[in-house]
Amino acid sequence: MKSSNEWINISDLMSVLMMVFLFISVLYMYEVQKEQKSIELIATSYKDTNENIQQSMQKIFKNNLQKWSADIKEDNRIVFFSPDVVFKTNKTNVASKFKIILDDFFPQLIKVLNDEKIKDEIAEIRIEGHSNKQWANKDKDGYIGNMSISQQRALEVLQYCISIDKPIIKNNKKWLQSKLIAVGMSYSKPYIEDNTTNWTKSKRVEFKIVTKSKDKLFEILEKIKSIK
Repeated sequence: MKSSNEWINISDLMSVLMMVFLFISVLYMYEVQKEQKSIELIATSYKDTNENIQQSMQKIFKNNLQKWSADIKEDNRIVFFSPDVVFKTNKTNVASKFKIILDDFFPQLIKVLNDEKIKDEIAEIRIEGHSNKQWANKDKDGYIGNMSISQQRALEVLQYCISIDKPIIKNNKKWLQSKLIAVGMSYSKPYIEDNTTNWTKSKRVEFKIVTKSKDKLFEILEKIKSIK
């Protein structure tokens, strides 16, 4: 009789342990699903931000792109191609024709980025100066020479943009100072068109909208680590 009671007690204990393990498994699955949902929300937020920027820029600028000799790329770069309009040959100061374009373009760009759904997600507004391989001074390395002139041109564009006398610029001066960056690229990133390098279009200025993708990526990685 005693042996029978011991068997019942062991059986009851096993049942309790099974219930505990089942509860732990259900709780773990719930936490995994919750973290996966969180990861999906982070990724969706990043995707939505970039799509909102792209759609807003296409809507506002589409009627002017041809007139400006410009294009909007899928990675939210606005590219200005016409070197004669942007800068005079071997000059770094912004040409008068390009100033007229910037007076129209840049305030509208900031209006797009100032949207409450977008503004906090902007990491950088990069102004990039790009060159082709042409370099007349044989006594100086062409890459370094082009780096110098492309850097100065990007800086000149930045200085002009932030000085535009319009309320949207003035009211966001501090925010712009924390986001605007001028970068010279020399001929390190030539313009590729139809799988061929187009050196004419390589001489260009780009405005690149960089969102907080790295922050989003690290956040997702941390979520994945917490699941393991």
